[in-house]
Amino acid sequence: MAFNRLRDIRDRMESKWSSGQFVFGYEDDINELHNIDYPLLLVIPPTSTLPATEKDPINAHLKEEYEFEVIFAKPYRTSGSNTGANDTNANLDVIYTLLESEAHFWLQSFLDSYPNKQVTLVPVPITIERETNQHNDRVVQVRMNFTVDCFSHAFAAFDDQSIRDLTPQLWLRSDIGVKTKYFGGKEVVSQWKDQSGFNNHFSQSISENQPEYKYEMSDSVNVNNRYPFLSFDGVNDNLICDESTFGNPVSTRSLKGNHSVFYVAKTTDSNESSEPLLSLGFGKASAAKMSISIIDNGGEKQFATRVSDVIASGADALALSSGVASGSTKIAIRGHKVSGQTLSYFLNGANLASVTDTDYLNPVDYSSQDNMLMGTDLTNFGLLNVQEVMIFQYAVTDSQATSIMNYLNHKYNIS
Repeated sequence: MAFNRLRDIRDRMESKWSSGQFVFGYEDDINELHNIDYPLLLVIPPTSTLPATEKDPINAHLKEEYEFEVIFAKPYRTSGSNTGANDTNANLDVIYTLLESEAHFWLQSFLDSYPNKQVTLVPVPITIERETNQHNDRVVQVRMNFTVDCFSHAFAAFDDQSIRDLTPQLWLRSDIGVKTKYFGGKEVVSQWKDQSGFNNHFSQSISENQPEYKYEMSDSVNVNNRYPFLSFDGVNDNLICDESTFGNPVSTRSLKGNHSVFYVAKTTDSNESSEPLLSLGFGKASAAKMSISIIDNGGEKQFATRVSDVIASGADALALSSGVASGSTKIAIRGHKVSGQTLSYFLNGANLASVTDTDYLNPVDYSSQDNMLMGTDLTNFGLLNVQEVMIFQYAVTDSQATSIMNYLNHKYNIS
């Protein structure tokens, strides 16, 4: 009985850790070859306590208690080009905060995997230790101790739940679910895990094309952002959605003609233009297309959205686009929604502009397209820093858009 239960717990722990490598074992047994896929979750086999009155019918509800010690680890040495030097003591608080966020998110996901709530965290404190330079690697780690008999607790932030209630089809967060490794002296991203529940992960298997993972993005205005970001080099860095089209080859789950996108990003090059953040459909001539890219609008570089339909000849029909004053070198909450023949553009909590074209034939969905791309449209590459991307399979209302942008503004301290 205990063996089966422990195996179930171990399997669930692993299934809910998608950020990096999972190890069920002992500290001395891991990383002999220094080949860990970070972030690492090490679950040490627990001690357990059986109720003294296990066969007493009066106390039959009592369960075996497991005392777990788990360790979360990630690198803190990165290249000198990193924004915010990750090998200084001043930056350790930021990295520890990110690691603890991963830990709490994992624990909440683990608890939620028992929908019948038959098990609970034993009401004793969860202890956390912060350590560095373990296993002969330059890493930081968080050691967490807790006791469970089966689980019921709430770690998820209220704000996070407000987004989940809007059912995003894609939710990429720079603080959770970023799978990294070292390559060429840099910490690079091999996969960005989707947090929506639809498994729309973005990956890159070629090391040379993997964006760099950096910490504490800021600009001259938004100096208190203090969140990590994915840095695309504008040369060959890109990520590709793991699923065909977007979300699933099944058309009911592919990107819809009516949809909404919100993102937190900027470029570091004021001369950049016509370089994409997201693109879909550019692998086929006769296809509806969607792109978010930086354009040159009267000498100012701006993020803009372009959607186009398909006509019989295979060429693009009239396109909808909206580029408004939104300096691309500044961190901002940007977004758009397509509703019928109208495209609306959002910036930092406001619906700034809309354009309607009665000749535009809004596709039902993009079910026949290639995989969605980030950082490229197969021709151009974006020099971009990206922190968060959300995509919804419907045109959000203005109040929903405001709620989403308020969440992002609160999180990233956007001025």
